[in-house]
Amino acid sequence: KKIVDEESSFHVAFSLKGIPVMDKFVGRNTEITRLAQLLISSSTNNMQRKVCLLHGIGGVGKSQLAAEFARKHQENFSAIFWIAGSSKEKLRRSIAALAQRLPQHQIPEMARSLSTDTVKDLDAIVEIVLKWFSRPSNNKWLLIFDNVDREYSAQSKDPEEFDIKKYLPDADHGSILITSRLASMWRLAGSDIKLEPFNELQGELLLNSIVQKPLAGSLELVNLLQGLPLAIDQAGSYIRETGTNALEYMKLYEETWAELMTQQHQFALEEAPASSILTTWTISFNDLQKRSPDAANLLTLWSFLDNQDIWYEQFTPLGSEFTEELPDWFSRCVNNQFEFKKCTRFLIRYSFVTGNIESSSFSVHSVLHRWCFHNADKRKNQIAWLAIMVVASAAPKKSDVDYTLLQRRLLPHCNCVCSLLRQSIPENIPQSSELSLAFHRLATLYLDQGKMAEAEAMYLRALAGKEKAWGPDHTSTLDTVNYLGALYSDQGKMAEAEAMFLRALAGKEKAWGPDHTSTLDTVNNLGIFYRKQGKMAEAEAMYLRALAGFEKAWGPDHTSTLVTVNNLGILYAKQGKMAEAEAMAGCEKAWGPDHTSILDTVNNLGLLYSNQGKTVEAEAMYLRAIAGYEKVWGPDHTSTLETVNNLGNLYTKQGKMAEAEAMYLRALAGLEKAWGPDHKSTLDTRYNLAHFFEQNLMLSAAAKHYELVVQGYTKLLGPKHSKTVDASDRLKGCEDVSNGTGDVAGNRDNGDGGSDGGGDNDGDGNGDGDN
Repeated sequence: KKIVDEESSFHVAFSLKGIPVMDKFVGRNTEITRLAQLLISSSTNNMQRKVCLLHGIGGVGKSQLAAEFARKHQENFSAIFWIAGSSKEKLRRSIAALAQRLPQHQIPEMARSLSTDTVKDLDAIVEIVLKWFSRPSNNKWLLIFDNVDREYSAQSKDPEEFDIKKYLPDADHGSILITSRLASMWRLAGSDIKLEPFNELQGELLLNSIVQKPLAGSLELVNLLQGLPLAIDQAGSYIRETGTNALEYMKLYEETWAELMTQQHQFALEEAPASSILTTWTISFNDLQKRSPDAANLLTLWSFLDNQDIWYEQFTPLGSEFTEELPDWFSRCVNNQFEFKKCTRFLIRYSFVTGNIESSSFSVHSVLHRWCFHNADKRKNQIAWLAIMVVASAAPKKSDVDYTLLQRRLLPHCNCVCSLLRQSIPENIPQSSELSLAFHRLATLYLDQGKMAEAEAMYLRALAGKEKAWGPDHTSTLDTVNYLGALYSDQGKMAEAEAMFLRALAGKEKAWGPDHTSTLDTVNNLGIFYRKQGKMAEAEAMYLRALAGFEKAWGPDHTSTLVTVNNLGILYAKQGKMAEAEAMAGCEKAWGPDHTSILDTVNNLGLLYSNQGKTVEAEAMYLRAIAGYEKVWGPDHTSTLETVNNLGNLYTKQGKMAEAEAMYLRALAGLEKAWGPDHKSTLDTRYNLAHFFEQNLMLSAAAKHYELVVQGYTKLLGPKHSKTVDASDRLKGCEDVSNGTGDVAGNRDNGDGGSDGGGDNDGDGNGDGDN
């Protein structure tokens, strides 16, 4: 029969066959408009083929967006066809099925009667259908290839893989939309759109539309699921079907994720039963495992870390420390940056991770992150051990450049692995001496960040492991005992602190003798402890013993000797022995004027002169210390900022209020960035700012800052600690004056009228210990 070839005759009625139906589609107007611009013919580009790739993480709503675009713009196309692209078999059968929908007399009639059960006939039908799209006047069709998620390789033996280019019509007309998780497919498309998760408003709209009523806590739930539409859809279905509220759902999500996902699987759409959180990434992950097992293992390891800000240098310290015990795949990835980048290219290609060019880091969507962790299954203990070792090995030393910023960057990962220890991972992680050392390092990171409770928990883990592995008197065990003493001292637990210091001292004297330098470090620490307690005679005895020992072991100009000299200077200043204190400040010969230990001493001299009322000399010392710190560490280093805080205290004494406020604000902003708002140094500086506002009768501002200080001190030091009580009293005083029921408090001495940042920069003798 005659084959008809007129433009009007190519119209095919729009059908939902094969298209995922979603009655609750919300948002995405910007993306739909962009798709229209890229795919709908205009007078200038009518005859040019248009190919667009819509890509993004699994569950982000690519298929739903493609379907909604087709429904909204069906009038702009003569025909719209939906092709299942998840496997070669499904793709070919989808194309062959179109033969039944094409207009009469436009393809040979035998194509409608051929069986699709034989490969030969199926090939013939596919060829005939694809030729239909290439007919000259048939130029307004839209082909949607959905879920083309298998990467093709000519060398692969996977029968389900296919080369998508072989199934695109040859003609230079028509429109083609491909949805895929493979960002690398942009090469065959003229344009691409990366689909991102929903924002808060879109997520709430979708969730409330599924639940069919406003849901209390919907914003928190959307944020927990990081706007992933599939996760929101299934959460809403579960909530609606079970009568669960948002708070209960979030609790289940955090505590029993796998069980919750299994139950949610029941509520997957009937049209796409495989589209659930438990199954949506399975095909892509299995494909990744075949292409790059190392990349799949790396992704699994990342699921045991925080899902944000993962970077290459985070893994390299472990690769250089424990090469014999590490999995081969890990060594390959981290010991060669090229191999690491090859793995991350695979992860980006499959939309498993997102790269951040500015910070050279990667992130994983939180729901996918959970899925990967759940998928680890029987390997959890092994991967958990590796994750702990990664974070511990990456913990910087105080001598490292930008160590505070590195600690802050590493802290979320530290929180993640410590959470695994407390909750998800059984206690049968292989115990080893290396693991105990790792716990010690994690504890020290927490301690430096002012996380006292977390530090204590990890030090106790480290101590238990070391005592079991090496015994209670081993020198490494005693190092942890020594650190616990310093921690208890900072927490105000003086009896526990003294017990730890005395145990460490007795153990070191037994192991190394009374004059060993490590023993003397603990003697020095006891001096600091006694000075803080006001036991000046005991403190002086400890310092003098440490000083004599260090001079004998190292000589008078060694750093350990001079640190103890510095500590004696602080002690004498506290006792009012100003001549003796000034005599202790003679370290420049050994280190030079810009050595950080010299600058610490210069800062302490500033404190000394300030206490003597020598404000001009004190200002000169502080300015010299700040200039030196800025030269060595930079303007935002914590040592710089703590001296900036001290200068603020001095300016307050001098009545230079504008300069004082500027110093406090600079110190507070910098310390918040470096340490976070809840670190002790940050809280001390906020206290000083509040005190400054109180002195200047700016009571509303003072009360605001005192309230934050009270909250921070209560959490950090406890409600009965002297600092907490003092800040609480001042807060109440400000509120009483504001209400007309009290008087402005006088200046209470807390260092220099406040808390001295850095204050006494005394060496604690801990060195780096196990860190």
